[in-house]
Amino acid sequence: MRKTVLLFIMMVAAVTMNAQVFYEYFENATSGMNLEDYNDWYVSFKSSDALGVSPIIEGETLFYDGYIGSDIGKVAVLDSLVGKESDTQRISTHVVKIGQDTLVPIVGETMYAAFIVSILPNSKTSYRDFFTWEASTGSSFTRGRVFAKVSNANTDLNFAVSKNSSSAGVYIESDLMVGGVGVYHLLVLAYEVIEGDANDVIKLYINPDPTKPAAEQT
Repeated sequence: MRKTVLLFIMMVAAVTMNAQVFYEYFENATSGMNLEDYNDWYVSFKSSDALGVSPIIEGETLFYDGYIGSDIGKVAVLDSLVGKESDTQRISTHVVKIGQDTLVPIVGETMYAAFIVSILPNSKTSYRDFFTWEASTGSSFTRGRVFAKVSNANTDLNFAVSKNSSSAGVYIESDLMVGGVGVYHLLVLAYEVIEGDANDVIKLYINPDPTKPAAEQT
């Protein structure tokens, strides 16, 4: 298998007021197995997002200084060919539940997802999304999408974020991260639910300081 677009080790979803947390370290997974064979991960119900191949578990760990989810468990590896074209894309899904209830956005609260990634040199040189909060089992509606692309002889990196769109001018791009390819990055996706229509706020914190609250991050 040709490697790799993305390694990610952990994701966390939380409703801030209630401090409800889901985490995934892939600690008990076997290296070389499909992600979709592990811990209730499965192929998307959407037929157009169920092509390609499953991410593969590998024995590497990722590290980000000061982050509690560092250097634990294993990683899920996305093949660089998967998602290159629409007929090879694949969404691997895990429904997050708090007790018996599915985690859903609540007006006045913010959901967070945190994950460590390493984007490697043979990844796409145009934006491809690699993390989403899916808001529907049947439509393409999402509540957050995170993108990455490599550039400049596959050494530099941009991230981008949008609520749902993959169109240029709609997603928001980061500054160019010179030498950012092959480096461990901590990403924190925040989705604030605001009462009313089409006014929720989404933010992507790139390499934040884990010792500081959100209000002090830049």
